[in-house]
Amino acid sequence: MKKLTQVDMVVRRLVLNGKKLTAIEAQGLFGITRLAAVIHKMKMLGYKIHTEYKTGCNCTRYATYSVSL
Repeated sequence: MKKLTQVDMVVRRLVLNGKKLTAIEAQGLFGITRLAAVIHKMKMLGYKIHTEYKTGCNCTRYATYSVSL
C-alpha cells in the first residue's frame, strides 16, 4: 500500500471531511510542521483553498484553511 503524502492527508481532512485546519492541528494530527508549504502545493495542483486569519489570545495571528466550493 502506498504511503500517504502530506498533501494527501490534508486533502482528506479538508475536502473529504469538510473541516478546517490550522498549523497546530496539522502538526498534532499529521506531524506536518510547514502547513503553509503544503497548502501552497495544493493551490498549485488546482485546489481552491480559503485562508481565514484569526487572532488568538496574546494577540497572535494564525491562519485557518478550508476548501472553497
